[in-house]
Amino acid sequence: MLISLNWLKQYVNINVSVDELANTLTFLGIEVEEIEQQGADITGVVAAQTLSCEAHPDADKLSICKVNDGENEYQVVCGAPNVKSGQTVLFAKTGAKLTGGFKIKKSKIRGVPSEGMICAEDELGLGGSHEGIMTLSSDITPGTPMQEIPGLCDTRMELNITPNRPDALSYIGVAREVAAFYDQELKMPDLRPPKLDAKQTNKDTITLNIESPEDCSLYTGVIINKVKVGPSPTWLVEALQSIGQKSINNVVDITNFVLLESGQPSHAFDLKKITGNTLFVRRAKKGESVLTLDEEIKNLDERDLVIADNAGPACLAGVIGGETTKVDEKTTSLFLEVAYFSPPVVRQQARRHGISTDASYRFERGIDPLHVEAISNYLCRLITDITGGNWTGETLIAKAPEHPISKKLVQLRLSRLSKILGITIDRSQVVAMLEKIDIKEEAGNDLDTLSFTIPGFRPDIEREIDLIEEVARLYNFNNIPDQLPTFELSPTALPEAERLASQIRHHLASQGLFEALSLRFSSHKYLNNLNLPEDSQLFKTVNLKNPLNEEWEIMPSLLMPGLLNAIHRNKNNRELDCRFFEIGKCFYNNKEDRTDKNPGIIEEEKLIIGLSGSWHSVSWNEKGGVVDFYVLKGILENLFKTIGYPRSSKVDFSIASQPFLHPKESMSVLVNNKPIGWFGSVHPNVLSNFGLKDNCYIAEISITGLLEHASSTPVFKPFSNFTSVTREMNIVVGEGVTHETLLSWMPLSKAKNLEEVKLNSIYRGKGLEDNTKALHYSFVYRHPERTLTDKEVNKIQERIAQELTNRPEVSFK
Repeated sequence: MLISLNWLKQYVNINVSVDELANTLTFLGIEVEEIEQQGADITGVVAAQTLSCEAHPDADKLSICKVNDGENEYQVVCGAPNVKSGQTVLFAKTGAKLTGGFKIKKSKIRGVPSEGMICAEDELGLGGSHEGIMTLSSDITPGTPMQEIPGLCDTRMELNITPNRPDALSYIGVAREVAAFYDQELKMPDLRPPKLDAKQTNKDTITLNIESPEDCSLYTGVIINKVKVGPSPTWLVEALQSIGQKSINNVVDITNFVLLESGQPSHAFDLKKITGNTLFVRRAKKGESVLTLDEEIKNLDERDLVIADNAGPACLAGVIGGETTKVDEKTTSLFLEVAYFSPPVVRQQARRHGISTDASYRFERGIDPLHVEAISNYLCRLITDITGGNWTGETLIAKAPEHPISKKLVQLRLSRLSKILGITIDRSQVVAMLEKIDIKEEAGNDLDTLSFTIPGFRPDIEREIDLIEEVARLYNFNNIPDQLPTFELSPTALPEAERLASQIRHHLASQGLFEALSLRFSSHKYLNNLNLPEDSQLFKTVNLKNPLNEEWEIMPSLLMPGLLNAIHRNKNNRELDCRFFEIGKCFYNNKEDRTDKNPGIIEEEKLIIGLSGSWHSVSWNEKGGVVDFYVLKGILENLFKTIGYPRSSKVDFSIASQPFLHPKESMSVLVNNKPIGWFGSVHPNVLSNFGLKDNCYIAEISITGLLEHASSTPVFKPFSNFTSVTREMNIVVGEGVTHETLLSWMPLSKAKNLEEVKLNSIYRGKGLEDNTKALHYSFVYRHPERTLTDKEVNKIQERIAQELTNRPEVSFK
């Protein structure tokens, strides 16, 4: 909202600088975004008196003037038709700078020297007129700089009004805040109706019908006859021009002036253009349209609220008037509308038709429902005074039972006020501060609890805490001491799910992986790209009611599509080595369990890891290792080891196929034989569906499943300072025997001081039977307090060999 400081001063005395006023308004919750001061860039222009004015000897339209600036006399050649002796004018001395950087220099005009310029409005940026020079009051002392002449150089402020403060969308609303803060009197306009002419005999009337009371609870109107539509008086034109608005005619200018002054929109109809002498406030009918004042035809539907006569819609209620009933120079009789429209209805139809007006902006935020009839009286008086019209003496009112007729009552406890603000404010001071903004105390309160009536222009005040905020604003936040409350600090542990997720993030980042953050939406198209069978549980998705687009239509039931898309984008940008992980929720629709209290949606937090390209960068003379199935398996093993498991839990990897993984490189992850995830190489068809050419390796682990087994208390095991002892073993087994199976056959739990079992190599070929393989193992032993002897280690090693010898599938090489 743009306001003029000169206009604002009509309602409150302001004796502070512009900068201080801007800071105060912002402090009060009315943010000042921009300040524009007229004449700020002009220098050398002062008030002066014309001592004489004679005709130029060589030019009929020029005059030679003598002017005095309080110190010296100057000769000036002037071409203004209204210049004459004895005037007080604005004089630009030699060297003065005017609007646009124009500099005044000594010159000769038709042979006569000129030592400056007597200025017009447009030359000083004070208006648009160039018809003649500006004249000032004779009370202005010659030599007074232009910027110090009262009311001459205006200041405009651009205010950013928050949606909860519709009262600040008016000059009176802003002035009320300033008056309350600086303890000044608020000068309200006279809201009484005009005096009725005893000889008034006009019987014109309009029938009002509210057919949609939930959209318009109050509709008022007055009829004014014998109006003379024409130019507005100077004060009205200047008021509107001060904020950049053009004058249209006296009737329209008055409605615009009162809207800006009070925040109440209104609309004037040409009475003779209303068909049938009846107005309806109703919803539009299908197929109807209205020609609006911006000369556009708006096609309406049943959602739109209109003001209609017997011929159809005359205007879009609360938004914009209609061309068919507009006021022009031929208008002699007016119907003046002042109403209260529902904010949501005005907001929706303004957005629907792409229109934003000063009226709709205020109706959308809520006007004062208790002030409508008073504004109607005020408008009626202004129009009759300015246009010479006659009021019929009757205010037509259509009011629905839903319209509020009394102010809200909100209670405030002084004890609660003291607790929230941390200070004690005297009861009388609280009452006095709130009364400054028209919030008045009701009688019959106890010592602690006060009751206040809330004016209709403050719809944002509904609760006790709202009143406390008003007291804090008016008391001045700077007067409230900075004092932190005393409280005891105690450590607070993170929820187990957050602790585990944080631990996983830190570990994977330390291993060289980067966290991805995908949009938490997916689509059926991505699920169809995963080779899923038709009866897959992953198709039981949670659909969005208002999707952003067709690619983001469901909540993800699998994190894999998002990560594959991330890898695809990176590779398109020539980032060929991708090492990503992401933690996010998956959603499953479980309609069978849906009840009034259960939405039937299952949420499960999961971890996904995706690898493609090289594992890491190496020195210039070495080749980087390409990621493969075993790199991913090692990352998972390291992760499980880091987050820790109790002795009762066991992590296993078992061969299990997934439709979106390569059948030869696909495994499930189990904890205590319960599946919690899977990993493997992405199926070639899936890679092609996502536009990928290089191999990708994906793992998905349920964090929810991990929570059931992860150890919350890590246990430190001291490092041994003693030398380890290593034994090796070559074991021949059939192709069907896996590494995990072979380890399970070894009595490792009974192998005291066994620190590690490492698989060094797998051999197939010459010297071995078909369908067999040789596995080379290293067994590392270490005692925490001494060096082990060969005898101790050999005894344990022989026990392991003996257990394996008992297996018919095992032989030694």
